[in-house]
Formats: sequence, C-alpha cells, structure tokens
Amino acid sequence: MRIIIALLVLGLAPLAFGQGMGMTATFAELDADGDGKISKEELGKVVPAERLDQAFSRWDADEDGSVSEEEFNNRPAGGMGMGG
Repeated sequence: MRIIIALLVLGLAPLAFGQGMGMTATFAELDADGDGKISKEELGKVVPAERLDQAFSRWDADEDGSVSEEEFNNRPAGGMGMGG
C-alpha cells in the first residue's frame, strides 16, 4: 500500500508529488531505523510539523507511541476515524 493515499487524505499533495518520500514510500522506507515501527520522529521527516500530531494520532491506532506495520497497512482511508 502506498503512502501517497494518506498524504493526499491529509492534504499533503505537495509532499506526495515531488517532495519528501515521493510516490513509492512504503512502511520500510518510513521505518528509517528498521526497528519494525514508525516513530513520530520518522513520520516527521515526511509530514510537515503542523500536521504531524494529527497524522500520527490517526495512524497510531493503539496509541502506543509508534505505528506498527499492521497499523500502517490498516490506517483509515478517510483519515477521519481510528477504525480500520
């Protein structure tokens, strides 16, 4: 699943098209340190600071402070709810 959808949903089209991770960002690319989860700091490398809290809280469904690969793959399509 591509991160492009999430970036568009969050209104981050400029980031999705030509800046940051581009069109093919995957969980592995966002998980820069390879620990099997995306931290807020890692997500902050592709999401502007003013949208980071909102994006991270949407993706971190279990609120454990990181986004697992399962959470990444099941992130809300509409970006409004916390369910999958």
